[in-house]
Amino acid sequence: MRAGVLPFPSEAEATAIFAPHKTFSLACMLTGLLMDTYLLGVLLMLLLAYIQHPDTPWARVCVAGACAGTFAASGYQWWLASHRFAYGYGTYQPFFEATPGCSFFTHRAFLLNGRSWLLVVTSVLLMCGSLACALAIKIIFASLSSARDAKFVYIPTAAWLSFSTATDALLTAAILRGLLASRTAWRTTNRLISRLVRLTLEAQIPATLSAVVYLAAFLVKTTSPVTIAVVYFQSKLYALGLLYSLNARRGMRTGGVLVSEELPSAASGAAAAAPLARGL
Repeated sequence: MRAGVLPFPSEAEATAIFAPHKTFSLACMLTGLLMDTYLLGVLLMLLLAYIQHPDTPWARVCVAGACAGTFAASGYQWWLASHRFAYGYGTYQPFFEATPGCSFFTHRAFLLNGRSWLLVVTSVLLMCGSLACALAIKIIFASLSSARDAKFVYIPTAAWLSFSTATDALLTAAILRGLLASRTAWRTTNRLISRLVRLTLEAQIPATLSAVVYLAAFLVKTTSPVTIAVVYFQSKLYALGLLYSLNARRGMRTGGVLVSEELPSAASGAAAAAPLARGL
């Protein structure tokens, strides 16, 4: 055995593990791959719409990082699918070989909550915890004598998923709180807030729900095929939420719906809407 290479189960051992539920496992893998491919097409359409207009350097960096990561994930998943279903066709052994968006939404939550540094620090700590656990999983797994000992990475994996889910939930709740706290007596301002609340839910809830499902499926059964289906396309949900939010923000600005611009003579209404303009 080469140094640093984890010994995988034999074909007979892999067959004994996968054969009893091979249909459901295969369905989850193919569903995840198809969903990832479909969402990749949607992502490309949103990206093409986004790059046609200027934006802040910070937003550009977040988009570049999110898209680069999710494109690389799609390439790896297609390579893995060809390895499993083409070069490794007929065997079970290959099945054992196996965050910019949050930064943008952290910045948005920071602006909408009165520049709360406590929120930023909490969000950064959660993201760092998620990264640390992910690295720990890699280090611990590489030190195992067999892939069958993957149970020893249960705690860092559960912590990694918990940190990720907590980050998503915190940012979604913080943005919604900042928006709802901005309501005023001005009807136009409140209509804008309602649109932003709906935008927040549409952009962030899919990724948050996928993280919750991933965590729940893992805690119920660590080898659940459902986790494989979710992990295939989860990165697309984060990138799609980011691009959808940025494109919708541009539409609101160019459509003249920002209250601070729409009601220049109403000082109180403009002041109340100022955080919304910054948050957009």
